[in-house]
Amino acid sequence: MIANNRQYAILKHCAKVMPLPEMAAGQYVGMDLVEPAVDFVGLARSLGVDAERVEEPDAVSDRVRESFRAGKPLLLDVPLAD
Repeated sequence: MIANNRQYAILKHCAKVMPLPEMAAGQYVGMDLVEPAVDFVGLARSLGVDAERVEEPDAVSDRVRESFRAGKPLLLDVPLAD
């Protein structure tokens, strides 16, 4: 499962405690994955892995259960709010 927030949010969060001038100024060069957006579903499929984007919480749990029953890998791209 990709918890897709379109950024390296954990690095941004950790960088706030580091004494780096760019981070203190809110300049997170290379940490936003928006232009171009990463197509995780397409990338997984290109490597032979089933994949889909799932936006509804109930659908996520349903797809995880189905994946376990199928016994093969499945990538779920789950968008998160900013």
